[in-house]
Amino acid sequence: MKKGTERLPLSLEQLVRDFARRRFRLPYSAVEEFLHIFSTRWEYEKREALEGAEESFNRQLFEATEEMRQGIVDRDETLAMKDSQISRLAEFTEWLMPKAMIDHDLTQLWRPLFFTTNLVKALRTAVLPAWLAVVFVDVRRFKRYNDELSYAMGNRVLLRIADIFRHNVRMVDFPCRWGGDEFVCFMLDLAPEQSEEVAQRFKDAVTAFDWAQVDSVLATADYRPMVDVGVVYFHISHEELRQALAVLIEESTPTDEETLLMKASKLMRKAKLEQSVRVVTRKLVLEGRVPVEDEKLG
Repeated sequence: MKKGTERLPLSLEQLVRDFARRRFRLPYSAVEEFLHIFSTRWEYEKREALEGAEESFNRQLFEATEEMRQGIVDRDETLAMKDSQISRLAEFTEWLMPKAMIDHDLTQLWRPLFFTTNLVKALRTAVLPAWLAVVFVDVRRFKRYNDELSYAMGNRVLLRIADIFRHNVRMVDFPCRWGGDEFVCFMLDLAPEQSEEVAQRFKDAVTAFDWAQVDSVLATADYRPMVDVGVVYFHISHEELRQALAVLIEESTPTDEETLLMKASKLMRKAKLEQSVRVVTRKLVLEGRVPVEDEKLG
C-alpha cells in the first residue's frame, strides 16, 4: 500500500489479495496496484458520502433551527398580544368595577355586593376587641309615592333620603342602597350608644328636612317622607368570633332568615309596624352559626 492512502479493512484487503493471486495468478506488484486503486476509490466514495451526509445534516439542522426561531418569534408575538389584551382587560375591569359597585342610576350609594365584600374585609382587619353595628333603613309607606303620585316622585324621595343618609354616616360605614327603598350601612369601632345615636340622628334628619324644597306635596302630612330604622350589633371579643361572623356573612343568601343583615331588617320592620319615632336596636350573640337576641336596648 502506498503511504498516505487509507487502507481497506484488513479482512477485505486480504480477501482481494488472495482472490487476485489465486484466480488470476497476478504478480504481487499488480495486486498491490489494484489494491491502491480500490482503496483510493473507497476513500473517495466514503468522503463523498460523509460530505453528502454532513451537507444534509447541516441543511436539516438549519431548517429545524429556522422553524424553531420562527416558532419562538410567533410565540413571543402571541404572548405580547395576549399580554396587551390582558392589560386592556385589567384596565377596563378597574374602570368598570367601581361603576358596577355604585347605584349610578339614582342614589350614588354602594350596591349590596360591594357592601358585603367590604363588611367582610373590615371584619377580617378590625383590631379586636371591636363593636360591629349594622343599620337597616326603610322608607315608610314608600309605595304610595309611586302609586299615588308618580315613579318620578318616588325617585326624588329616594334620592333625597340617600343624600341625607350619606351625610349622616361616615364614609367608612359604606352607606349602601340595599334594594328598592331599603338602605344599609355598617359601623365598626363605635360603641352601641354611639351607633344608635348616629342612626337616630339620620332618622330625625329625614323627619326634619324641608321637603317643600323637593315638592310642595311632600310637605303635607299625608306624604311627608319618614324612615324606619333597625340596628343590630355584636361585640367581637376574640378571633374565633371574628372568623365565624365573616364566614356567616360571606355564605349567607338573600333568603336566609338567620343572617346578621336579616336580623337588622326584621328590627326595621318591627319599627315600621310600630311607626316608632325611635330607632329599634338589639344586641346579638352568635350561637353556633346563628345570631340570636341577647338584650333589648331601646
